[in-house]
Parts: sequence; structure tokens; C-alpha cells
Amino acid sequence: MTNAVGCRADEIVPDPVVSVWFVFDFEEIPAGQSRSCTFDIEFYPSTQEDFPTGWQVFTPNDDDSDPSNDRVDYVFQVASPAAANVRTLSWLGASLLGVLLLMIAALNERSARDAAAQRDNY
Repeated sequence: MTNAVGCRADEIVPDPVVSVWFVFDFEEIPAGQSRSCTFDIEFYPSTQEDFPTGWQVFTPNDDDSDPSNDRVDYVFQVASPAAANVRTLSWLGASLLGVLLLMIAALNERSARDAAAQRDNY
């Protein structure tokens, strides 16, 4: 994991289809204080549904005096994909394309008439 600020963050992917684990290491946090860790995360493009998850704090020596605040639950919400930009012609471009097509049709008609006239003359 990159760009973690305020902690050391590691990403563990035991099975990319089922789960991703994140491990955050902080220095010892004295009682009454808190620490923040911000990080970048990118989900697979195939993520289609919101999913609940949570953080659980584990201490190596298990000397937490208040374990009731060691877990937080939340839901990752999947946003709708952004609409793709589709390039279209401007009104001027569409008008010029229309005039060009009319000119091609007129020249084609003229060529067909000239060819028919030459056949009739022979």
C-alpha cells in the first residue's frame, strides 16, 4: 500500500477474489490519546455492491484497559461509474457533414446521368 501518512500500512491479499487485509502499525498510543492514519485505496473495477466491513484493534501484549472501543464497523459504498464521454460533432461540423453528403449525392446523380446520356448517344 502506498501513501500511508501517520502509520506504516501493509496490504495482504490472501485471495484477491475473497478478501484483502490491511495491517497498520502505530507506535504505542498512551491512554487518552489517539492516532490517525490516512491512506490511498483502490478497489477492483468489478466491485458492484456495497459491502460492510470493519477495523479491529489488536495489541501485542493485550494490555488494553478499555477493549470496548477497539472495533469500528462501516460500509464501503460503491459509486455509480461515471458516464463515458462520447464525442459528437458540433452543429457546425454536423452541418458541414450534411452539405458534404448532399454534394456527393448530387455529383453521383450527375455522373449517373452523364453515363446514361453517353450510352444513349452510342
